[in-house]
Amino acid sequence: MDLTPDLRRVEIAGLSVIDAEPRGLARALAADIAAGGRHLIAYFNANLVIQLDRAGIPSSRLDDFLILNDGIAASLAARRLSGRGFAHNLNGTDFTPLLLQSLAPGSRVFLYGARPDVVAAAAAHVATLGDLVVAGHLDGYSTTREEAARIVAEASPDVVLVALGNPLQEAWIAEHGPALGAGAVVGVGALLDFMAGRVSRAPAWVQKARLEWSWRLMQEPRRLLRRYTLDMAEFFRVVRRRG
Repeated sequence: MDLTPDLRRVEIAGLSVIDAEPRGLARALAADIAAGGRHLIAYFNANLVIQLDRAGIPSSRLDDFLILNDGIAASLAARRLSGRGFAHNLNGTDFTPLLLQSLAPGSRVFLYGARPDVVAAAAAHVATLGDLVVAGHLDGYSTTREEAARIVAEASPDVVLVALGNPLQEAWIAEHGPALGAGAVVGVGALLDFMAGRVSRAPAWVQKARLEWSWRLMQEPRRLLRRYTLDMAEFFRVVRRRG
């Protein structure tokens, strides 16, 4: 089922990125999952575009994904290409929990990726988000990618959260996601770190101003300084080249 026929789409770097009101989209996705629909979901941000390009992964690899805009860079690129930015920021840190909270009672969620302690703590957090069942969790280091796909499929989840980082999580979802039998397989990046309490969210006013990147930079300057400076210039070069 195409949930987005009437939604605005912007083609950025060869990816079709949608703009949608978060709560309405979460409800529509949850209803479709309950009805047997299946979705592969990625969040479009600067890091995704850069990592796909560095890995030589063509944009067409994500043709079957529902791609949601995430962050100020996505909005700036949309403004440059279409004349206006995105009305809503569908960042994964907020939208993924919203989707989970919209799922039908008893929905089964599997978490895959991150360190063992992080994914275990995140699974405990997911269990508090409404009437959900944690179908299982698996860290991103103890098995091969193929074995992980088998373990996830055997758990019969309705939703799978994949936290392998860009572009590994998108490549894994593209390869294994359709065979998992899940209603949604979502690439969530650092979300499990937030759920596990390893990284704190910015104050609400910072989030509203779309400046959470600056908050994260203050928390993790060594890891994120390049991403929010030199990599931003690289992002716009890739956007220009890929169209």
